[in-house]
Amino acid sequence: MNKRFYSFYIRLSLIFLLLITVLGASSLIIAFYFSGHLFDEVEQRLNRDYARNIALEIQPLVEGGFDEDRIKSAIHYMMVLNPMVEIYILSDQGEILVYFTHPQDRILKEKVVLVPVNQFVSSNDKGFFLGDDPRSNTRRKPFSAAAMQMGDQTGYVYIILGGKDYDTSFESIRSGYYARVALITFF
Repeated sequence: MNKRFYSFYIRLSLIFLLLITVLGASSLIIAFYFSGHLFDEVEQRLNRDYARNIALEIQPLVEGGFDEDRIKSAIHYMMVLNPMVEIYILSDQGEILVYFTHPQDRILKEKVVLVPVNQFVSSNDKGFFLGDDPRSNTRRKPFSAAAMQMGDQTGYVYIILGGKDYDTSFESIRSGYYARVALITFF
């Protein structure tokens, strides 16, 4: 009877240990998931006027004609100042007219769905919006956008907040960070 007594409590202890471990891991996963969305929303709120300011800088380059090389040069300069973003000039149909990327990089989409862009532009600083990432077939990201006159047409400055360079840096740091947090949580 004594062995059964200890065997029962050992099993019960192992079950509780397993439950605590599963609950702890679940809590960490949920916390990391929602903290990512929190950071995205804060980033979008902080950069809400970013595209509007970029549009003011690019506007003179598109008024008298569409000089793609000058626009690419301006976009490149702005992306050097803030390597966390990717800047695109869109037509009124969502087609990507101009962007800057390194020769080894490429975009996977030639067009951006304008529904969230139009919602963002008309939102009066309210709401959180995710838009197409031209460098991914499936990913949607926080963005900043502003309408801009390009001669007789209307287009958009569309800025992905947290572009490819950001993703690369984030991924290289994230796994080590998660491991440290897990160690602190469980030990």
